[in-house]
Order: sequence, then C-alpha cells, then structure tokens
Amino acid sequence: MTIKDISEKIISDAKIQADKIVAKAEDNANNIIKKGKKEADNIKKMILYKLNQEASLKKSKILTEANLGVKKNYSIRKTKNYGRCFWQCFGKYFKIGQ
Repeated sequence: MTIKDISEKIISDAKIQADKIVAKAEDNANNIIKKGKKEADNIKKMILYKLNQEASLKKSKILTEANLGVKKNYSIRKTKNYGRCFWQCFGKYFKIGQ
C-alpha cells in the first residue's frame, strides 16, 4: 500500500466515523426534542386541568350567589306581600266591626 492509499483509507474511515457521530448526535437531539415536547404537553395538561377546576369553582360560586340573591329577593317580596295582605285584612276587619 502506498502512502496515498493509506491516507485515502484514513480519510475514508474518518468520514465513516464522522457520519456515525453525526447520526448519533441527531438521534440524541431528536430524543431530547421528543422528551421536551412530552414534558411540555404534560405541563400544558396540568395547567389546563387546574384552570378548568378554578373556572368550575368560580362558576359554582357565581351561580350560588345568584341563586341566593334570587331567593333573598323572593323572600323579601313574599314578606312584603304577606305584610300588605295582613294590613289589608286587618283594616277590613276593623271597618266591618264598626
């Protein structure tokens, strides 16, 4: 083998080795990217779950407060109507009694 053949063989082997290193590096990079995407998706799901829970709690609180307001308003009107009815009956009773 001549020096030229030996140097070509060394260069060829080096290129093969370099290609293997590049391929392994690309595989590692792709694995890191996949892992990062999976972690990001998990974090996203966790955040969305927490936000949905908070929204559900706020919705329940708002509806509960609204229902209590309606019931309170209904109770006040009912009490006023009973009072008005009582005083009308009371007034009629005393008018009849005279």
